[in-house]
Amino acid sequence: MRHKNRLSITLFVLFLISNAFAQDPPGIKWKQIQTNHYQIIFPEELLSDANRVANTIEHVHQGIEQNLKHEHKKIPILLSNRSVIPNGYVGQAPWRSEWFNIPLMIKEMGSTEWYRDLAVHEGRHIVQTNYMNQGVSRFLGMVFGDGTQSLYTGILIPSWFWEGDAVGIETALTHSGRGRSSYFNRTTRALILEGKKFNYQQALYGSFKEDYPGHYELGYFLTDHIKHAYGKEAWPNIINKTLRWPFTLNPFFPFSRSMKKTTGFSLHELYGNTFNELGENWGSQLEKLNESPANILSPKTKIKTSFLHPAMTPNGEIIALKTGLGNVPTIVKIGEIETVLKKISPSANLFGYHSNGTHAVWSAYDPDKRWTKRSWANIRVLNIDTGQLRIITSKKRLFNPSISKNNKLIVAVSFSETRQCSLMIMDAETGKIIDQVEAPNQGLIIYPSWSNDGREIVFTSQKYRGRAIYIYDREKRKFETIKAESWTEIFRPVFYQDYIIYESIIQGIDQLVAIRRGDKKEYQVTARKFGATNSTVNSKGQLLFNDYTSQGDAVAVITLNPDDWAEISSDRKQLILGSKINPKDQAIYDGTVPKKQYEIGDYKPALHLFNFHSRYIFDDELSPSLGLQSDNILGTMKFNADLIYNQNEKTLTERIKSTYSGFYPIIDFELGYGKRDVRFGPFTQKVENTRDSIKFAVNEKWHELNFNFGMSIPLKNSRRGITTHYSYAKTGIKFTRRSDTHHHYSFDKIPPNVRVKELEKRSDRDGKIMPVYIEGGMFSIDESAPRDLGNPGWQIYGYFGGAPLGGLWKGQQLSIRMQYGRRGLGKHHFIGTLLQYETNQGDYIMPSKVTFPYGYGWYFPESIWRLKIKYQMPLVYPDLSLPFSVSYLKRIHGGPFVDAASVSGHPNMLAVGGGITFETGGFFDIKFPISFSINYYYHPLNGNSGIRLDFE
Repeated sequence: MRHKNRLSITLFVLFLISNAFAQDPPGIKWKQIQTNHYQIIFPEELLSDANRVANTIEHVHQGIEQNLKHEHKKIPILLSNRSVIPNGYVGQAPWRSEWFNIPLMIKEMGSTEWYRDLAVHEGRHIVQTNYMNQGVSRFLGMVFGDGTQSLYTGILIPSWFWEGDAVGIETALTHSGRGRSSYFNRTTRALILEGKKFNYQQALYGSFKEDYPGHYELGYFLTDHIKHAYGKEAWPNIINKTLRWPFTLNPFFPFSRSMKKTTGFSLHELYGNTFNELGENWGSQLEKLNESPANILSPKTKIKTSFLHPAMTPNGEIIALKTGLGNVPTIVKIGEIETVLKKISPSANLFGYHSNGTHAVWSAYDPDKRWTKRSWANIRVLNIDTGQLRIITSKKRLFNPSISKNNKLIVAVSFSETRQCSLMIMDAETGKIIDQVEAPNQGLIIYPSWSNDGREIVFTSQKYRGRAIYIYDREKRKFETIKAESWTEIFRPVFYQDYIIYESIIQGIDQLVAIRRGDKKEYQVTARKFGATNSTVNSKGQLLFNDYTSQGDAVAVITLNPDDWAEISSDRKQLILGSKINPKDQAIYDGTVPKKQYEIGDYKPALHLFNFHSRYIFDDELSPSLGLQSDNILGTMKFNADLIYNQNEKTLTERIKSTYSGFYPIIDFELGYGKRDVRFGPFTQKVENTRDSIKFAVNEKWHELNFNFGMSIPLKNSRRGITTHYSYAKTGIKFTRRSDTHHHYSFDKIPPNVRVKELEKRSDRDGKIMPVYIEGGMFSIDESAPRDLGNPGWQIYGYFGGAPLGGLWKGQQLSIRMQYGRRGLGKHHFIGTLLQYETNQGDYIMPSKVTFPYGYGWYFPESIWRLKIKYQMPLVYPDLSLPFSVSYLKRIHGGPFVDAASVSGHPNMLAVGGGITFETGGFFDIKFPISFSINYYYHPLNGNSGIRLDFE
């Protein structure tokens, strides 16, 4: 990944939870290796892996630069090992790459060893970022630093290029890149071959009514087509032309203009050419298929919905994991009717789910309460009949669980912080470990599965030479090799008589293949149009599996008859699907990877707290400023120093602020000093003993020193099912010292014989203001499906502040906000309720946290209650590109609201009305989602009405 682009919705959400500025727990002994081009930073326990990473990334350094060779800027690579989130990314502000040690155990990732895969894919992102340092981008980088340059190139160069080009490199340079995976392209392939055409904007912006290819898939096809249709210099030329004065030459479509100049075709024309060619290739491929029959058991759906990992109950009903645009992951029972059994965490899609028909087991994400880079993956067990849910492990790192037929044992993949992978067998009731063993090749174990009698376990394992199938006899504690390591696609093996059935690619489509244990001969079991996956054999000897179409993964069943199977070669060449990359090119790891022993040095976090990388001209409140930004590599300290110009007062303030997250409490610090100038008036004052009056205004000017200090700690951070529970507490002081206060008077007209002062020193307004506050919040929020208009749950926030230490001004505030949301009357409808209460006493030293209903002018309230109820419902999903590609409309939703407030000493407020919200995907082919609402309000108490535009 580059920055935070998602691999999937699940991975994206989890990555936000453990984001680029999260923290590891203290006590880690950090080490470093310096190579010619990279700095490897790692925990001491990863010393051996770090040395291998250093050799690996230097080995691929020149190969990954192909076509985009540019001046290399040395980059730190941080190896993290406390999180269970499988990921890697490159970030520019600060400049670094981070590699998490848990491999991504999903089908499309292929069989390349994890760090080797990251070296090629993330290494290519490093190359891309370096190459973007030219033209206006280089100028912006020199003036404003990495943050502005990253934003600029991220807007001009679409995300599909960054990821598609990287997927192309991993496909060309390894035996197992995603471009070789039929699972990777199945979304596009099914849509095209079923005649569901989609345009560029639909693929770019996505949809709520159809599942279009994501930016990895879209980008791979487009970048690969241009590379081979227009030569290896096409993409360098396109990028060069885009980044050199782009908005002057074409202010709206600089990227498309550059493509037109280079290839003779616009972006939309190239998109059409690419997908027409893919359709022809896949169509001819499909003509050769003699489709095998299968019975579909799952219900038809209006929108894309999958019923994954099917299993059959003793009475013939189907247990499946239902997912889709309209559903969070839900375990369902399919019989005469569909019954919801349990909604579960989306992390189960990533960490592994299995059912034997009577029980379901899965691994789910469990975060640490404080340290956002420390997390676990623990096993949940659901009894299908009783509905009882148990969590049988704690603070473990377990993946791909499978429960035995008799429900007594569970096998899972254990992956330690030292990157030791093993097969772990445990008691299904207690979670007690019974056996633990590494694979024969000491590789990554994926998706173990039980034999009927519970004596054997079949699984795949991969290291440096591809993937193999092994069987483990748990009584003899011995392994049997079923299929030796190779680059043939192998996934999810299961037992059937004396065969092992597994997923593999046959003529560009995922099919189910059987290998006989005795003679190792292989046979094709299925021949489905778009892919057969997730197989299991029921007690009747039938094969249940997922059959893919553009509507999702359906549940299919066939009767197994080995006499009907056609024998196939065991040495199948894996096609590079949809690509013209020369299959004879040598993979980058076929050569010897060096084993140089690098010098290991200490990395002392205290000496690297400051890492200035960006300059800015607007602060976080969009005030004009000149500022410097620093973020250290370990994500424990943020620091800003700036000079801020107050446009209203026309004054300057010097400020430094910092957040340090290396301690258990998170510490915030801010120090500022500057001039203030606040204008009051105009006022009118009658002159004594005359009929004259004076009109004047007052400018109060003073010097102000601000010192803010705060500490916050999390009180709870947990995930149960689809619900996230979180709470925190924070306390702090906001010290202000006023000095040299003067009133400057300006007069419209001074009557004769009247003396006035134009300047008056006001020492009475000099002094200290010292509010102290405590605040806290808690929430319990459910996951939502992509189509849902809100997240059910509740939130509570409380704030209490005052001036117990005395000072120039004294005030006190109590503010409480409660929010509650639930599903509405229809599918994806949402009802949101907001209740606020606030009291303010004494001087105005703490800003109010309550807004007023639509159409009412705001003033500082002494005491206020507010209640707002809003109903939202989807109206239409247009998937409409507006003329000239000005924008793209994905969804329109709306609904009524009522908003009431009661302020002490003032008339009550009441606004009723309704609004329509337009959800857009971006503007001028730039992906930048924005939602805006047009709201009509009416005041029944006074008859006023109006329309208001809000951005959401």
